[in-house]
Amino acid sequence: MIFAILFFIAYSLFVFLINNLIVLAICTGFNIILAIVFKKITKRYFVMLLKNMPFILMVFVLNLIFDTLFASLVVAWKILIVLNFSYVFAKIFTNTQIANGLSQLFCPLKVFKVNPDSIAIMIVVALNFISIFENEIKTLGKTLKARNIKLSFKTVFTKTPAIFTMFFARLFRRTNELELSLKARGYE
Repeated sequence: MIFAILFFIAYSLFVFLINNLIVLAICTGFNIILAIVFKKITKRYFVMLLKNMPFILMVFVLNLIFDTLFASLVVAWKILIVLNFSYVFAKIFTNTQIANGLSQLFCPLKVFKVNPDSIAIMIVVALNFISIFENEIKTLGKTLKARNIKLSFKTVFTKTPAIFTMFFARLFRRTNELELSLKARGYE
């Protein structure tokens, strides 16, 4: 697993450091072939791409301010390549496999009396925190709708303590559940 993680890091760095369009096209083809071989091109794949398009467009527009149109397109393309590879990588390997690989990768830190398992658990929780955060926002929206509270500028200022207390309580509980599940699977 450590080699897969090192390959992921090296490949991502490689994509951002190259400037040859032919090599970028080869990387794009490699990503598409990888996604097809592992059967990861599904509806969720296209949803992930659509959800990340605002970020890619924002980076593109910000690059337009400081660079040419062509250079901005290349940067957006590179982000798309790495995003695609990250998605396939995350779908191929389980969180436990990633945590074990990260623990092996950080093993040399034991010389400095740093626990590599704790770092690996933190990284895996952070990776899963995004989806947990997204699910909790959806749940909060449904809860507010069930209570007939419309989220507007006025309710943010008048009902903020209740809304955020409910939101963060559920968020912290879910994060704690994730950590406990990793520990229950024997990963400490």
